[in-house]
Amino acid sequence: MSLDETLLKLNTLKDSLQEFDQNDLSELSGINPIEMDKFQKWWESLNELHKLNLIQKINQIAEENFELEFYEILYFTLSDKNPNIRKESLNGLWECEDYRIGDAASKILLEDKEESVRVEASKLLRNFCYLIKNGKISGRISEKIINSINFVLANISMDSELWRRTLESTACFNTQSINHYIKKAYNSQNIMLTSSAVYAMGETDNVDWLNTVITETYNDSPEIRYESAIALGKLGNEAVLPNIKELLNDEDIQVQNCAIESLGIIGGPIAKKMLLSLPNDMPEIQESLELALENLES
Repeated sequence: MSLDETLLKLNTLKDSLQEFDQNDLSELSGINPIEMDKFQKWWESLNELHKLNLIQKINQIAEENFELEFYEILYFTLSDKNPNIRKESLNGLWECEDYRIGDAASKILLEDKEESVRVEASKLLRNFCYLIKNGKISGRISEKIINSINFVLANISMDSELWRRTLESTACFNTQSINHYIKKAYNSQNIMLTSSAVYAMGETDNVDWLNTVITETYNDSPEIRYESAIALGKLGNEAVLPNIKELLNDEDIQVQNCAIESLGIIGGPIAKKMLLSLPNDMPEIQESLELALENLES
C-alpha cells in the first residue's frame, strides 16, 4: 500500500473518531525523509488525542515486531507542542542509534519546558553515552551530548529525578567527575539518590565500587537491594556468587529475579549449578531463569 493510500485509510478512522488500527499503522514503517512532507501535512490535520494515540500505537507495534521501525516519524514528533507526545516519541527511540536523535535529545534535555520530558531525554541519552564510549559517535554531536549531561549534573538539584536519571545515563564514562557525583549521591542519605548511585556504580564497570555494592545487598530497602543485585552482575565474578546466593532467597521477588539475571551474566559452572537448583515451577521467576540459562549457553 502506498503512503497516499495509507493516509487516506487512516483519514477514514480519524473522521469517524475511531482509534487507529495497528495493521494500518504498520504501513507507516520505514517511511523515508522524502515521504515525510506528506506525513507532516497529514499530521497537522489530527487532533491531540489522535496524535497521541498514533504515537502510542506505533511504539507498541515496534515493540511487538522488531522488523518495523518508525524513527523518521518519531524524530519529527519530538518537536510537537504536546509534552505527552514528545515523551512518547522519546520512549519509542530507545534502540535508535541515529546521531540526529542524540542531537535532538541533548537539546530537549537542556531546553524543554516540561521536566518529565527532560527526564525521558536523559534516559534516552544513556544509549548514546555508550555509543560515544565505544567510538561509534564522535565530533560535534558527541561533544554536545556530553556538555548537556555535564550541565545538568553541575547545575540541577540532586534531589530531582532529572539529576538522578542523568547520573545513571552518564555513569558508563567512569570519569573522575562521574565517580565524584556517584559518591556524593551515595552519601546523601536520600534513598532515591542512594539507589541511583548503586545503579551507577554498576554502570561504571569500576571494580573499586564492588565492596560498596556488596554492602548494599544487606540494605533494608528492597529498591537498593534490587540495584545491588544488578550491579553485582556487572562488576562481579565468581567471588560474589555467595552474595548473589543470599539474594536468591530475598523476600522481594524482584530482587530474586535480578540475582538470577546476574548469575546468567557472570556465568561459569557454579553459576549454572545455582540456576539449575532453583525451582522451575515458580512463575514469578520462570522468565528470568530461562533467560539466564540461555545467557550461559550463548
